[in-house]
Amino acid sequence: MNSYVSVTELKSLLDITSTTDDSNLRKIAEGVSRTIDKYCNRNFYVTSATKYYDQAGARLWIDDLLSISTLKTDEDSDLDYDNTFADTDYILYPLNTYPKYYIEISNNSDYAGFGAGKKSVQIVGTWGYADSATPYDATSITATVADTTSLTITLSADGTVEIGHTILVGTEQMYVTGTSTGAATVLRGRNGTTASIHAAGAVSIYRYPFDIWNAASKVVTSYYQLRRNHGMKSQTLGDYSYTLSDKMFDKDTIEVLRAYRKVN
Repeated sequence: MNSYVSVTELKSLLDITSTTDDSNLRKIAEGVSRTIDKYCNRNFYVTSATKYYDQAGARLWIDDLLSISTLKTDEDSDLDYDNTFADTDYILYPLNTYPKYYIEISNNSDYAGFGAGKKSVQIVGTWGYADSATPYDATSITATVADTTSLTITLSADGTVEIGHTILVGTEQMYVTGTSTGAATVLRGRNGTTASIHAAGAVSIYRYPFDIWNAASKVVTSYYQLRRNHGMKSQTLGDYSYTLSDKMFDKDTIEVLRAYRKVN
């Protein structure tokens, strides 16, 4: 779960000062964000995951990739993944931009190709569409939480972490669903990460491509203002029902998002 625009940003655009509709705005933003993902056939948030691919010779086409922790292959179809590639055994492409979407065997590799047979390649990494391997901004504040189950974290300062932010503390992603003085309510261990104990851990905030943020902001504010008569396919979100489909996108938004649309 995540949102490509924060509630604070939406309230500024809508000139809202009350907190009455904070939850409502957040849930609309989440729905719009997932609809953008669906239209573009890719996600703009970062996930930590293990993915598998069939053999592909010396070139392997992959999903949007930001970084690799391990790349292993299976040579005898027993799914044991006995071969662990060094980072000198392969090259990620495109060379100078993100995300990466294919891998080639390097000239000095110990391997001729990527495995043999079905499900022969195993990649542990971070995935998603972003313009860098680390698409988040460091902040000057810290977060503290004494266990792995609490949904409330203590923040060293207010005004930085907002409802709708996905934050990174250590290696754990958290999704912010509420804020109060000196604290935030969060969903723990998001996007394939694991909940951990944090003693004044540095907080970073995930950022999304400007076009995606702008599209989400535009659609959410428009939908919020016209939500009673928007006339689109119904979808239930939490305690609220909204009509969400890509028909909510006007011509200009479609034109922007089309540049990010992945053709499978």
